[in-house]
Amino acid sequence: KLMQSFENYDSGHAPFAALEGSQADYQLIIDIRAFQVTLTSEPFAEISLSAKLLGKNGRLIASRVFVQKNKLSAMDPTTATAAFSRTFAAVSRDVVVWTAATMNQ
Repeated sequence: KLMQSFENYDSGHAPFAALEGSQADYQLIIDIRAFQVTLTSEPFAEISLSAKLLGKNGRLIASRVFVQKNKLSAMDPTTATAAFSRTFAAVSRDVVVWTAATMNQ
C-alpha cells in the first residue's frame, strides 16, 4: 500500500525495485515501529514508521520517524479497521511528501 501511495503521488515517476545488478539513485528503507490499538480511556489506532533515505552506495541522506494516531469511537473490528485506514492514509501521505521533498533538495 505504501508503494501504491508513491504511484498515486506521481505516476510518471513511480518508484520501482532496482533490477539485479543495477544501482538505484535512491533507496527508501521503512521499518514498522508501531501498528496497534492502544487501549486507554480514549482508545486509538497508531501507526509509526521509521524511514531512511539512502543514496548511491548506501549513503544516508535523511531519516525520520512518522507517527499518526486516530481515535476509535467504539471498540469493534469495523471501527478499528476504519481507524487504521485513516491512520495509514495520513502516515503514508507524510512519508511520500517527505521523500519527494528530500530527494528534490
